[in-house]
Amino acid sequence: MPNHSANTIRAEFSKIAVGLCLLSLIGGCSPPRAANERPAPSQKQNATVVPGGQNGGVDSPPQRPHASTLEDKLEQAVQNLRRGELAYHFPEKMKTGETAPVTATIGTDKVSEEVLKDVFPANEKAGVQTALTPVTPTMKMTLTSADFDITPQSSDEQMVVGTTPTVWRWTISPKHSGKLQLHLAAIIELEGLKRDFKTVDREIDVKVDAVDVTEKFIENNWQWMISGTGGLAIVGGLWNRLRRKGKETKVSS
Repeated sequence: MPNHSANTIRAEFSKIAVGLCLLSLIGGCSPPRAANERPAPSQKQNATVVPGGQNGGVDSPPQRPHASTLEDKLEQAVQNLRRGELAYHFPEKMKTGETAPVTATIGTDKVSEEVLKDVFPANEKAGVQTALTPVTPTMKMTLTSADFDITPQSSDEQMVVGTTPTVWRWTISPKHSGKLQLHLAAIIELEGLKRDFKTVDREIDVKVDAVDVTEKFIENNWQWMISGTGGLAIVGGLWNRLRRKGKETKVSS
């Protein structure tokens, strides 16, 4: 009986030993970690992202300069333009039925004001006005008005280079009397865009010419005027008298 108990006890101890060995194999031979112990860092780390691409961050986007606006580019281009001078002359007074010349000229910084004014006839030089303006190798000058018939005597677009002034000419004729307006514009082209850079507005006092009015009246109404007795002789005498008076007035002025 005692031998049977001893064998039973040894068998139980053997089972316990086998169980401990199995647990040891399953859990590994490394000692258990403490509860507050942190795991060792993995060999493969995520790249650190540095805001704004500073300090050479791996995943930082490249810095891109802010693109200048078209307006900024134009302003910078205008500041870099060569400086030149504009000279122009308008008639101060006119009469209906008359025509008069308008002249404008632009020179680079190599053209003096005296050379610019030599473009104008002697009787106009006293009324010539000047203004500084940027210049480009190719420029356009326009003269516009709702009150005048304007006939260009030169190309609108011309070269502005060297030591020779570039000249624009027009012939104007008023459509009616009154304080009439003319608009002169110097146009430059930059970055494919055209810009009115220098503008001049001028008011011209236009008076009624009696001879011109009478001539137009007769031209438009001659048929009924000569239908009466002696009408043709009266019209002819009036016509000649007014024409002589008009010529005398022009000579005296």
